[in-house]
Amino acid sequence: MVWWIAGLVLMLLAICLLPLFFLLDPVNLCLSLGLMTICAFLPFLLTDPFTMCLALGPVAIYLLLLGAINLSRRPFLVSGTRDLAALGLAVAGLVMVGPMDLFFPELISIYLGPYGWILLVTLYALCLVLLLLSMRPRLVIYNVSVGELRPILA
Repeated sequence: MVWWIAGLVLMLLAICLLPLFFLLDPVNLCLSLGLMTICAFLPFLLTDPFTMCLALGPVAIYLLLLGAINLSRRPFLVSGTRDLAALGLAVAGLVMVGPMDLFFPELISIYLGPYGWILLVTLYALCLVLLLLSMRPRLVIYNVSVGELRPILA
């Protein structure tokens, strides 16, 4: 019961504190709406409170950090690699509850026990690192509209 309440509180905090500054960038708007939709409907699909907290906890923390960044009035510059790494960590709980749990081989659980999960999490981390290393360098600037940024860069 405590896990369920904690997950619900984290989800509500993330949704309430997320300001609506995404209207300028349709990609961030779609991403945040997708994550909030997953957070809204996932409790109905999961019955175990631990798996719900495992799935929603990182997403809620990511949305809280994004909301805290957007509450400041100053522009915030971050590399695209760090931004994607934070998003990859936020989605890690959803991946563990979803595809990893669905396709988890039973032979691995018989022979390796809990070490099988460690191998799967390591595989996810290595795939994330490969994605981070193979992407083009880019910069992500929060709290600046295109109209404000274009004269600065020109």
